[in-house]
Amino acid sequence: MEIPSVRCWNRICFSFLTNLIVKKPSLIIAVFLLFFSCEYLSLEEEKVNLEGNIRTVEVTDIKSTSAVVKGNLQIISEKNGSSLHPSLYSSGYGNSHYENGICYSTTSNPTIKERKEVGKRITGSGNTITTVTNPKNGEFTVTLTELQEYTTYFVRAYTTNTLGTFYGNEMSFITTTREPYPPKVSTLPATNITEDKVTLNGKIDDTGEPSYIEKGFIYSGTLKKPTIEDIDGINTKKRAVTNAEFYANVDGLTTGTIYYVRAYAANDNNNFVYGDSVSFKAEHSDYYILKTKNIMVQKRDIEKGFGVMFSWEEAKQKVAESRVAGYTDWRLPAMDELEIMYEKQVEIGNFEISSYNNFYWSSTPHEDNSFYDNWHWGINFNDGVPDYNGVYSYGRVRAVRTSP
Repeated sequence: MEIPSVRCWNRICFSFLTNLIVKKPSLIIAVFLLFFSCEYLSLEEEKVNLEGNIRTVEVTDIKSTSAVVKGNLQIISEKNGSSLHPSLYSSGYGNSHYENGICYSTTSNPTIKERKEVGKRITGSGNTITTVTNPKNGEFTVTLTELQEYTTYFVRAYTTNTLGTFYGNEMSFITTTREPYPPKVSTLPATNITEDKVTLNGKIDDTGEPSYIEKGFIYSGTLKKPTIEDIDGINTKKRAVTNAEFYANVDGLTTGTIYYVRAYAANDNNNFVYGDSVSFKAEHSDYYILKTKNIMVQKRDIEKGFGVMFSWEEAKQKVAESRVAGYTDWRLPAMDELEIMYEKQVEIGNFEISSYNNFYWSSTPHEDNSFYDNWHWGINFNDGVPDYNGVYSYGRVRAVRTSP
């Protein structure tokens, strides 16, 4: 005679319960106990059955330092088609706890006491992606990271619940070796620029494989994209020895020259890669060196509050009080110096050349003191015409000092 299945027993129990409700209500509790005992396997039976329910499915996307492992917990008992007992996975049963994931090691039969990662299940696509961490049943995946390249790893899916930890079948894989690729480097803006010194700056964006062994800068006063190959007599190479963001201090520059610099990195095959070219001009940010007159010219007019116009006496006092670049010997330019400053006004920068208030004072007095007592020469910078004014007239002021 064929033994009824569990689901058949369920229907018998339900029919029996209906008759009891009508005829003998006092037996309802007993019937409910019978009903649930028909629905679930015992905990001891499930403990044995769980060994077959947790499986290590596959290992994919194997790289030099990572791999993806898939596991599966079959929540429906393969023994009789019944659901696993709720106390195994429900947090409402005292000390109940569950966790499903992958454990791994470089030796066979890994356990959760070594290295493990809790599983995740990702479903959907586009803007409707759902991620479930530590799913109670079904398939789950784990991405293993920080692995050693060209190394054999052993993996097993595991499930932990109130009955203990159960492991699936073991699988193994070998991580790959890294494909070689060059480093990546960026050239950052130059800083601390003076007439003969500068700080060059760069950054390693990717160390490459194998990692770079040298980094530094190549700069030129002629070529806009200098390289190591152009170095003889044209470019200069400067090594750097600091970390990801690195720098090098350079001196001996030619004043007024525009330089082009590129950060570089090189690997052990002596292959060089370069960042973009960045330019700078070898001059101080506060003053310009006028070599033909051997003077330093401030790059901005002397100011007082919101005003820029001074009488000659005020102008003489203000330049003497100037402390630009830490110097204390600034002065008014002589007339011959002011004439060259007019010729180099674009290189020096920031002169007022409008048709109004563009007269700049010099320290040179007018030659005919009998008529022009206390008058001094200057230049109108809109047209370069020399002119003279009384000491109580007003003009602009650009301070200079003799170069050391």
